[in-house]
Amino acid sequence: MLKQLPKNLSGLNLKPHWTYVDMDGVIADFFKLLALEWGVNHWKDIPSQESVVERLKGTDFFSRIPIFPTTVKFLHMIERYTKGRWSILSTPLKGDEDNSTEHKDKWLDNLFKYAFDKDFDKHRYYSAKKWKWATSTWWGETKPNLLIDDRPTNLKDFEERGGLTIRYQANENKLNELENKLIKLFGKV
Repeated sequence: MLKQLPKNLSGLNLKPHWTYVDMDGVIADFFKLLALEWGVNHWKDIPSQESVVERLKGTDFFSRIPIFPTTVKFLHMIERYTKGRWSILSTPLKGDEDNSTEHKDKWLDNLFKYAFDKDFDKHRYYSAKKWKWATSTWWGETKPNLLIDDRPTNLKDFEERGGLTIRYQANENKLNELENKLIKLFGKV
């Protein structure tokens, strides 16, 4: 989903000020490892979300998640279209924020070294309230930011606070569909 610009802004060349990329479901195959850990065919076969949270607390789960076959290409695409103006914005595990973010950081360090080079890095933000990053104020002017995420509730909250969104789930969406949406926002590169 790409948020439609208000009619009074549709004639302007309004690009996102900054882009935020979610991890789980977008670049990290969280649900694949979750199903493997529980010994089920699909993560939706796990009895309760509470059991997931309790079982993952205090573990290194988030540093062991596999990448999608498209993850490296996705990251290079984001880097190219945003001209490097992007960060990670991921939700930590509720009740295990410090531990889960530590392991997400390890995972990202390894991924960035693999996908780019040993010196490549991006700032990481961890919060369940992603909507707080919906806009940026720059020289007194408020500009929308872009969130690429797989959770409709995150996207809805982000949009309601003035941000732009793209729903992308790596195991369901095609990269060329994402690229078409990026072209609409940033132009061809």
